[in-house]
Parts: sequence; structure tokens; C-alpha cells
Amino acid sequence: MGALAAVIVWLNRERRYGEKLMAGMTRVLDQRGIAHAFSGHPSMFGLFFAPQPPRNYRDWKRSDYGFYDTMAPFLHERGVLCEPDSREPWFVSAAHDESCLKDTLAAFEAAVDETRTALEEGSEGAVA
Repeated sequence: MGALAAVIVWLNRERRYGEKLMAGMTRVLDQRGIAHAFSGHPSMFGLFFAPQPPRNYRDWKRSDYGFYDTMAPFLHERGVLCEPDSREPWFVSAAHDESCLKDTLAAFEAAVDETRTALEEGSEGAVA
């Protein structure tokens, strides 16, 4: 029973971390008026740039996946190893702690701003 209790504690910690991460990302995106939605469990969630998460491929094609595609390399440059394909989830692991959360959200905010600038300027590598 002790092992089961330890797993439940760990799973709850992962969930809470993911909820905090999504809340911080929402704060950044809402402050900039960027439509977005999440799907999935907080420890393994998808981020989509659309008012609602996609239910199928057509919905995904109507999302602003170009924003995500442009942002992912900026996140990588800042040490946030998200999946570069917007159809894939973000993963939370046991290695993530509160200091990671602060650093991740700071990197996310900077990457969002850099993405907006790149797309507004039509910078090379930006996906429209």
C-alpha cells in the first residue's frame, strides 16, 4: 500500500505542476490577447492557438499552428524542450520543480514576444 500511496502523491504533484504551468501560460497569452486552448491532462497537455482545442484535423488546420511552429525554436533556444509539432503534447516530469516553473514561464513569455515580432516582421523561418 505504501508504494501506491507514493505513486498517487507523485501523480498529484505532476498534475498540480501542469495546472500551474498552464495557468502561467494563460496569463502570458491573455495579457497579449492571443487566443489559445489546452487539451489533455495537466501532466501531458496540448497547447493550441485557437479559442477551442481541436477535435479533429480540420479544426487543427484552422488553428494558428504557424504561431506554435514559429515559437517552438525560440523556446528551444531558451532551454524549454517542447515538441516542435503543435499536434504533440507538452510533458511534465518528476524533474520539474518550482524553480523550473519560474524559468519556464519566463522563457515562454520571452518566446511569445519574440514570435509575435518575428511574424509581424515576416522574419525568415516564420511560418504564416
